[in-house]
Amino acid sequence: PLALAPFLDIAMNAANALALAHECNVLHGALQPAHVCLQGNQRVRLSCFRADPAQLISEQGTPLGNWAYLAPEQVCPHGSSSDRRSDIYALGAILYQLLLGELPLTGRDTPHWRQLHAGVQPRAACEVESNVPQPLSRILAKALAKEPDARYQSARALAIDLGHCQRQWTATRTLPAFEPGCADPVSPSRERLYGRNAEQKAITLLLRAMRRDSTPQALLINGPAGMGKSSLVETTLKTCATGHWATGRCNSLQQAVPYGPWVEILGALTTQLLAKSSEDLDAPRREILRRIKGHGRLLGTLAPDLQLILGPLPELPAKPTRLALQKELRAIVEFLQVFSRPGHPLVLFLDDVQWADDASQRLLAQLLADPPGNLLLIFARRTDVAVGNAMPTLPATLRSTTL
Repeated sequence: PLALAPFLDIAMNAANALALAHECNVLHGALQPAHVCLQGNQRVRLSCFRADPAQLISEQGTPLGNWAYLAPEQVCPHGSSSDRRSDIYALGAILYQLLLGELPLTGRDTPHWRQLHAGVQPRAACEVESNVPQPLSRILAKALAKEPDARYQSARALAIDLGHCQRQWTATRTLPAFEPGCADPVSPSRERLYGRNAEQKAITLLLRAMRRDSTPQALLINGPAGMGKSSLVETTLKTCATGHWATGRCNSLQQAVPYGPWVEILGALTTQLLAKSSEDLDAPRREILRRIKGHGRLLGTLAPDLQLILGPLPELPAKPTRLALQKELRAIVEFLQVFSRPGHPLVLFLDDVQWADDASQRLLAQLLADPPGNLLLIFARRTDVAVGNAMPTLPATLRSTTL
């Protein structure tokens, strides 16, 4: 642990050094204590920047670097993409350790690290050490937020808050309360949706109705590119969804890649499972194994991290028979049912569904053939493209709404 006065000097200078790098469009991606070089007068220089983000991923697809300082979106592969806010998380972890003498999170192995990063909050600094002023504790908590949107959006804003603390502490040896992050620019993902009140209200009412009615439902959203379909859905789900939800984006440039959007959906749901403690995982593990009935080879291929929960799954043959493939698709549908519960519907959002690849359409057809209860499927489709797939045919058992 470090005394507060020198800590604030080092912390402010480290944040300023990171801000300078970011303002030159240089990201680090794997910042850890060995890369923070302390010079005279508490000046800080950061080292070991990587020019190529691909250097941060091993041949096995796992992140390189010390997992204690990697952000949740770097450790959980189906979270948000890594950006400068990942560096801010890493610096927050370094400063937390410098101030308190312990890491924010301590994992045993890869599965445990993923569980911690997905769902365990670090203890507040003022709880670990009662002498830490609460404003400084809130600054560290904001830097270490799980969701990138909840963190500092710029290292410069973090440096400004730390500089304010440094000046206050030097002058008065106290830190009056203030709201951290006020110097941050408002990112597009944090802006309010303007002009979409009616659609947002319709989705909110639908989600509320599904808490009482288990009938599977579909929501169809049509419109040209740029009208905010994706933001509308995801912003509403973040604030109103009471159960599990996941997004899969179809891509016109990746239609040759089978199951593209389902890789995102299944990976995101697996990450949500990994956020549970080992004890809380026992029941869903047993239910998944009971439902897939010895199948799940395709499921394990599309969501490799699921093997951290279920154990090794056999590999899928290069050319499975039609019957074998149908059983594998059915196993995926059974897996999805684990996440749908009365009062807590599972919401799956397929974005740009007009670009869905053939394999994804087959899996969707399997799901629509016998949709489980407590399921809401949301489809967004562009209407300004001359090519692409039609909106999937919905069965009569699926109640549908169009916006």
